[in-house]
Amino acid sequence: VFTTDGARARDVAAHPRLVPAVTLLDADSMVRPLRPPGAALIVDFIATRCQTLCAAQNGVYQQLQRRIRNAGLTGRIQLVTISFDPVWDT
Repeated sequence: VFTTDGARARDVAAHPRLVPAVTLLDADSMVRPLRPPGAALIVDFIATRCQTLCAAQNGVYQQLQRRIRNAGLTGRIQLVTISFDPVWDT
């Protein structure tokens, strides 16, 4: 491992963390549970006004979504993007 993030990723893979029961406000202003029963989540946090790194991150998420679909894991793995700018992202 060459970076702190690499060490973190290796540690999470070896010791997955359980996510506590959390609800979020979705794009349609509906309150929804973060984690549906029986599904693993991959969560990222973005600011939609970000036009640099965030745009590249979206491309990675699209590739990941395609790989999940092609592996037949759509119902078992869900991708969730959470905005941390609720004033702007409605």
